[in-house]
Amino acid sequence: MALGLCGLLLPLSLLILMVGAQEHSEKKSVHRSSFPAGFLFGTASASYQYEGAAAEGGRGPSIWDTFTHDHPEAIADRSTGDVPIDFYHRYEVK
Repeated sequence: MALGLCGLLLPLSLLILMVGAQEHSEKKSVHRSSFPAGFLFGTASASYQYEGAAAEGGRGPSIWDTFTHDHPEAIADRSTGDVPIDFYHRYEVK
């Protein structure tokens, strides 16, 4: 009896897993019509996130550089702008 039950449950479990995985892997497209009328999209950036090189080219630390070093507990992950995307060094003049 136990072997018969295992023989039934194993294929059934595999079938359920396969169907669940298939549904999860389907990609859903997001279109403008997916959002309510009047919804406004926006973006933002800050030089603090991009530039880096606070001590180069005659620059000094920004207010945020100073704040994050003096009060690391004020930032949830205690991160600083010491390692941003470093646009300052990666910019190429063509």
